Amino acid sequence: LLLSTGEEIPADPRWCSNLHRTLADLPSLTTAPLAGSDRILKTPADKKILFDTTGAAAVDMESAFLARWAIQKQIPFAALRAISDTAGTALPGSVLAATGEQGDVSIPRLLGQLLRHPGQIRSLITLGRQFNAARLQLNRTGERLGANRFCLP
Repeated sequence: LLLSTGEEIPADPRWCSNLHRTLADLPSLTTAPLAGSDRILKTPADKKILFDTTGAAAVDMESAFLARWAIQKQIPFAALRAISDTAGTALPGSVLAATGEQGDVSIPRLLGQLLRHPGQIRSLITLGRQFNAARLQLNRTGERLGANRFCLP
């Protein structure tokens, strides 16, 4: 995990090896660096700048906090993410206007934005489909890890 401070938090090699062994037959499994960010990357241009400067395949707003905590507690760490918005995905302005500082989306604000900008409904539906596909993949992966008692004594 590459942090915005330039710090790198490596994933635990044993956990990575176990993840690869357990999930080897999944066609969408990719091992790549993640970049931690404290802000949403709104446009494909923002995502390209991040890739050009870090080489990271994806940006992640949550794992940095967990990685730091795991390091402090001397607990092995690895991040397994499902990507919903690709490098080419621009987030609709309605979503950005309805998103709080912590990444939470206010449904009333989102609906208000969509009433004012109905042309963004199609891109929101596309984003929703991408999110659902990522969520389903993460659920399947979680079920596989649970069935194999991954990380359990």
